[in-house]
Amino acid sequence: MVWAGAYQANSSLTYQTAYGKIQEIKLADGSVVTLNANSVLKVADNMADRPVREVWLEGEAYFDIAKRKGAKFIVHTAEAQIEVLGTEFNVNTRRDETHIVLEEGKVQLSTDNQSMVVMKPGDMATVSPKSRQIQLKRVQPDLYDAWKASYIVLDGKSLPEIINSLEDTFGVTIKLEDAQLVDKKLTGKLSTEVAEDCIDNLSIILDADVKKVGDTYVFD
Repeated sequence: MVWAGAYQANSSLTYQTAYGKIQEIKLADGSVVTLNANSVLKVADNMADRPVREVWLEGEAYFDIAKRKGAKFIVHTAEAQIEVLGTEFNVNTRRDETHIVLEEGKVQLSTDNQSMVVMKPGDMATVSPKSRQIQLKRVQPDLYDAWKASYIVLDGKSLPEIINSLEDTFGVTIKLEDAQLVDKKLTGKLSTEVAEDCIDNLSIILDADVKKVGDTYVFD
C-alpha cells in the first residue's frame, strides 16, 4: 500500500479490524470514526493539538469530524487527499479505487493530477489509481453507509457490486455458475452480521442453490 501524503509509522496510532468486525473509534480531537471490516486506520499522534489533523485509511470508514476552528482534517488514501473542516462522509478505498460519499457539510478533494474539487452533500466522488481524475455523481448517501448497522442495501446496486462488498467484508470468494444471475435486479436489505446467514439469505433472494467449497461459495 502506498499512502498519499507524508507518513511516519513511528508517530501514529494504528487501528485494524478483522473480517466481519466493525469498530467505532473516538479520536483525541472528538471526531468519531467507524471502521468497517478488514480495514486499517493510522492516526497521527497528538491529534487534539495539531493545526492539521491527519489520518491514513486502507479499506472503508465513516467519518464524523468534530469542528475545530482553523484546524483542518485530512484523510489520506492511496489515490486522493480528502480535506474537511467539520462534516460526515464515507470513504471506501477497496478494489484499487477511492470512493467518497458526502452525507453533510463540505469536502475538498484533490489528487496528484487534479486540483481541488469541492463536494456537496449527496455527491459521490470516484478516483481511479491510473488517471487520478475525480469523477462526481449524485447518489443517496444512506445506500453507502448502511454497513455501520451491519447490513447492505441492495437497491440500485448490481449483483457484482454486492458480491464485491461481501467478499471484502467476510474474506471469502463468491462465484456465479449461472451467468443469468448477474442480470437480476435486487431490492431490500441484507444483514451482514453473520457470514453464513448472509450468504444463505442471498441465495433465497436470488432463488439459487449455493454450496461451500473451502472459503468459496458457489451459486448455481
